[in-house]
Amino acid sequence: ALFTFVPWQIALIIFLIFQVLFGLILNPLITVTVIIALLSAIYFIDVVFNIVVILKSLYFPPEITFHESQLKELKNKSLPIYSILCPLYHEAKVLPDFLNSIENLNWPKDKLEVLLLLEEDDDETISATSSIKLPEYVYAMIVPDSKPKTKPKACNFGLSKASGEYLVVFDAEDRPEPDQLKKAYLGFQKVPHRLI
Repeated sequence: ALFTFVPWQIALIIFLIFQVLFGLILNPLITVTVIIALLSAIYFIDVVFNIVVILKSLYFPPEITFHESQLKELKNKSLPIYSILCPLYHEAKVLPDFLNSIENLNWPKDKLEVLLLLEEDDDETISATSSIKLPEYVYAMIVPDSKPKTKPKACNFGLSKASGEYLVVFDAEDRPEPDQLKKAYLGFQKVPHRLI
């Protein structure tokens, strides 16, 4: 990210700037006309592209749909293990609500793995987690202290420990609807296997 342009790109940009300046000195009217024509062409291509994308989305809607009966037909024995990662940092107050939402999920609890990812220096949330009797499927994990303090870093740590065939990341404030995991599971059954 520190090196956004390679040498040939810098040379091309400098060359184009000199061409524009040279053109403005020799014949400003034609130079401005060419610049406006190029910009108009770029905007026109962008409009055509957007129209194609809109028409494609109307003809092939991206939403995956299924009937309520398909949710009911799912047999708990056939469902895979689902891992839930929840990175927490100074969020002790919302933890009980999050655990309540997870309890309401319509997924067999013996096939659910919830990893609470707690930062090592977050004594408040670690203490709050220790004082709660966690369900058997919820595990508190201490993420080693390192910089930067980001949720993606905590999720990378949790991902290395997760054992589920399917995985979702929930924020502590999230309140997933009870059938969300089943809908996602059914959705993955309807798309090519290369989609992850």
